[in-house]
Parts: sequence; structure tokens; C-alpha cells
Amino acid sequence: MVLSHNYNDSDAKIKNKVGKTTGRMRMETVRRLRAMASLCRQSAAYHPDRSWELLAEAEYWEHLANAALLEHFEDCTASLSDQTQPQPTVNAITSDERRLPVAFA
Repeated sequence: MVLSHNYNDSDAKIKNKVGKTTGRMRMETVRRLRAMASLCRQSAAYHPDRSWELLAEAEYWEHLANAALLEHFEDCTASLSDQTQPQPTVNAITSDERRLPVAFA
């Protein structure tokens, strides 16, 4: 439930009515993970004695961001393919039914 006075609250915008995360929240997670990787790379430039450790940590954050992004796109394509599946109608006749002879009483 989103209250009218809460219209600008990021948590209220990000969660849908049943509390599941939306695509916007997942993309925000990807952005934050990539920001952490960027900070590690910047720190590596300023601390050459720890650069290998910091660059390894940056790679770790990028790996997490890529995994989150992959999960987001897999969910998007799965929900999109669910929506595009043709729905059978009640009066639909299959090709096999057209070939069967009709028995008259």
C-alpha cells in the first residue's frame, strides 16, 4: 500500500503491492554494485600497495552486478514469453479435428 503523502519515498515506489521487488529495484541494485566496483578501482589507483587486492574486489562486485543483471533479464524475458503465449479459445478447432469425419445421427 502506497500512501499519498509517501509519494516520493523510494521504498514505496520500488515495492509493488505484494512486496515483490520490481525491475526498478533490481536495476538500482545493479547500479549500486557497479558503483562499489568503481570505488574499488579508484582506490586501487590511489593505493598502489593494495591495488591487486582492490582490483580483485572490484572484479567481485562486477561479478555480482552481472549476475543480478542476468537474473533481471531472465525474469523479464520469462514474464514476456508468458504474456506472448497464444491463449486457446473455447471455439478453437485444431487441425486434427478438421480432418475427422462428422457422424450424423
